[in-house]
Amino acid sequence: MSTVVKINDAFRMLDAPPFLANPGRYADSNSSPTEMFCQFQPCGPCTTSDESATFHNDCVNLFRMESPNKPKILQNLWFIARSRTPFHHFPLPPPRFDNISTAFRTIASKGYALSAFTHLPVELCRMIWSYSPSAHLWQYSSVMGLAHELETTADVSSCYSLSTIKSWSREEQEASLTSDLGFMRLTFDQDGLSKIERLREVPKEHDSRDTLKMYVIEPSAALSCVTIEFKFNRARLSIPSATTIRIWDTPAPPDLKRCLFLSYSGPTCSRFVTIPTRNCTGLTFFYWHQFTKAIHAHTERSPFAQETFNKLPFEFRENLVWIYVPLTSNNPIVGFGVRLIRGRFNLLLHLPCFLLRMKLSGDLTIGPYHGTNTEDITRKQQIGQRLCITGPNVEVRLRTSACTPP
Repeated sequence: MSTVVKINDAFRMLDAPPFLANPGRYADSNSSPTEMFCQFQPCGPCTTSDESATFHNDCVNLFRMESPNKPKILQNLWFIARSRTPFHHFPLPPPRFDNISTAFRTIASKGYALSAFTHLPVELCRMIWSYSPSAHLWQYSSVMGLAHELETTADVSSCYSLSTIKSWSREEQEASLTSDLGFMRLTFDQDGLSKIERLREVPKEHDSRDTLKMYVIEPSAALSCVTIEFKFNRARLSIPSATTIRIWDTPAPPDLKRCLFLSYSGPTCSRFVTIPTRNCTGLTFFYWHQFTKAIHAHTERSPFAQETFNKLPFEFRENLVWIYVPLTSNNPIVGFGVRLIRGRFNLLLHLPCFLLRMKLSGDLTIGPYHGTNTEDITRKQQIGQRLCITGPNVEVRLRTSACTPP
């Protein structure tokens, strides 16, 4: 592994393990002999360290051979990687086969002895990819596709304040500017920022939820400190550490002012996941020791909890406990909240467990056992209402919310 780091406008390539294991960089693994990427949030060293991007050595070597702009290889690699990682600790959705397939067909058409593969049915190609997503063949396709993309795209850079952008999409050549206020909606996919829109008001809340995209909807004035750089028809955000940006899985999120936050400090987390209960047939809670790491909503489009499990960091998977709660039309959730321990001096302690109030089954508690000296904090749940949780690694810690309808 190699790391490209930007220091004082200069780009350097370093050996990744020593760089990442150095305290004050992106990882500090003093408790383990094996280096690992930092998974802690918030993390002071991460927010103050130099921006870096880590690559496989063989991918870098292949890109060096195919890159059309040899003197700016490190700079271009760093820009592409940073455009795909706009948020600390909140990774973008994983690559889809459709994107890899496009790059694969591009290189196959150039005569790399892979043309026969492109004649297979798309369904069969997708099945092959699903059983080998990390195979060298797909890595090779991604590197070659990126080199081809940079070869056919103008190497021109421009920087603006994000609040001055009126509209932009990855397919457009230039961004349009404006001085109007209002709201901005940013759409992210597996390749980073894909679209910028101006809105007069926040969209009316609805149940749409997209697991393949992430959304940011903020007043334009709140984004005035964020800078954006355009290059290769991509966009890289530079977000100051003091700027709080809320990330959603829906283009029309609920109003946080109407949410009951089971916390003394309000919505301090910046990553929110919505769970529509209207068409939900069950919930699976993933517990790691005493902490909730994820919640999967079983729907017609997403019936299996395995896909949520696969998104969790590897260090949590071995000791996870899965808890499944079935939901039916006759026995829906009518109340949602947490059960807390009442400790000394009548104080409520951490490590809450979820409390689901069912129409027929009564109260169900999910999480650590708290004995009898407890207190419940609940919100009445209406049919079709959405739950809003912090994610993707939930770490509930009194931050769960249930939103009232408009």
